[in-house]
Amino acid sequence: MKSKENLVSLDVLRGIACLLVWISHVRVATRYFVDSRFDFIQVFSAWGKESVMIFFILSGIVINLSSQNKTDQWQYFKKRFIRIYPIYLAILLICFACDNLILGHAIVPGIFIGNLLLSATLDGYLVPTMPLNPAVWSISCEAFFYLLFGLIYKSKRLSAIWVWFAVCCLSIIYRLLIVSDIGIVNHFIFLLNNSFLWILGYLVFEYRNKFQTSLSVALCGLFMIPLVTRLHQLPGNVHEVMYFVGGIFLLPLFIYLLRDDTITDRKKIVINYKWVIPIYIMSVLLLWQYSNSLASSKIIYTLLPWLSLILYYKPIQFNIKWVYNKSKPFFRFFAGISYPLYLLHMPIMYLMFYFIPDQKLIGAILCIFLTISMSYLFEIYLFKRPAALLNAYSKLRLSAAKQDQS
Repeated sequence: MKSKENLVSLDVLRGIACLLVWISHVRVATRYFVDSRFDFIQVFSAWGKESVMIFFILSGIVINLSSQNKTDQWQYFKKRFIRIYPIYLAILLICFACDNLILGHAIVPGIFIGNLLLSATLDGYLVPTMPLNPAVWSISCEAFFYLLFGLIYKSKRLSAIWVWFAVCCLSIIYRLLIVSDIGIVNHFIFLLNNSFLWILGYLVFEYRNKFQTSLSVALCGLFMIPLVTRLHQLPGNVHEVMYFVGGIFLLPLFIYLLRDDTITDRKKIVINYKWVIPIYIMSVLLLWQYSNSLASSKIIYTLLPWLSLILYYKPIQFNIKWVYNKSKPFFRFFAGISYPLYLLHMPIMYLMFYFIPDQKLIGAILCIFLTISMSYLFEIYLFKRPAALLNAYSKLRLSAAKQDQS
């Protein structure tokens, strides 16, 4: 089991990823900041999908961590349902109601039912995402991960996970080599592709004590991600697969965050710059050949990984730790409401721009206020309180069962 500080670090990372996803959709859901004066937003908004990668890996870590408890299969499904569905259902009803009553669009029963069953994707392999909220594509993936994991909950879990991982790798190869026009096939290939990241998280937690690395190498891997996610000129299927390669670049970061300094096993595999440099060189060559980013951006992406070397300078380390300690409460707050915030931020931005398209400052302030306040209320009343009631009910049932046995 990890120390509290390590788990806090995962919370901080979740909070940062949550904010990056939110910022990444500012120009998608509103046109408040489309003119060139706000191009600096692109520095942050370009990291949205990479942040979803972090969420998938974190989800795999959390499931492995939580499944260490002696929870039975039925309890697992109930907890996952309460975590995902009440908030999701409320937002689904809000989105369809607003789309119908405010925007005047008819409700298509098939799309409503498909979203109700958590089967929507951006490409609409089965159904498109709900109105005003394309971000829900990732919730379809999460639901699939949790369902499949629940089905293998009582089996030889680790062996089944490795089989699942092998199937994911085959699905990625399939996506590279075969173009299918069958919606249901593409849907499940899509889900299996994204399972790759979730299982990386599960496995990195499982084998966390067999590897070690440094913070500088961990950050170098993180800063290498744009080298593969900005390969826009590759064919579409190849470009999508490169996001999963980006997940591999994140492994040193999670190995570092999950480290247990009390274990001093000399047999640990050390991930250092010797591992990173060959991958870095290959990735830089691909970036300069297959990216349509500006030359200035390519230079930044090429140099960014080496920014991690400044961590060898002690005063820099001290200042970074100071900033980290001061900012922890801020990012942990957003980590705590990250799920409802993820689902609420886009419909709120769409609607705010619809009602006050010319009020940039007021619209932005209202978007921030409404998103944070509603996310907090949703988290409390649609997750924490139902979860507390379920926990209390489970304890009563367990106590009653023990009394009956005695």
